Amino acid sequence: MKQPVYIDRNVYLQGAQGYAGEHSSYRGSGMLRAKITQEMTEDGKVVYLELDVDQEVLDQEAVIMQTKDLGCTRAAEGLFENPDGTPIVFDVDYCGQKREPGQVIAGPVNDLQAGHNRVRIW
Repeated sequence: MKQPVYIDRNVYLQGAQGYAGEHSSYRGSGMLRAKITQEMTEDGKVVYLELDVDQEVLDQEAVIMQTKDLGCTRAAEGLFENPDGTPIVFDVDYCGQKREPGQVIAGPVNDLQAGHNRVRIW
């Protein structure tokens, strides 16, 4: 059984081919290199995501996703919403940083800079 797929606003780099039907995507030659590192501290193991990011990647416009962008669930035809029934607004990144309209970059971490970044992930 074929299932619907919603693909939009992705960033494809270094020759990666995106979905042909995607209307709002970026394809470029910019670089994004990533690795996971860890350190032992007094509190235990700390894990980091280390990223080297080109400015070209950070310049791509993204949006704050919310319930109205997600459509309905296929089986129940319900909305994607908070447990209390209010709309979901994904305005906080993975690290807990607030995302502001017009200042959103693609991906789960919004506070990246061109060059080397080190983000504690747990």
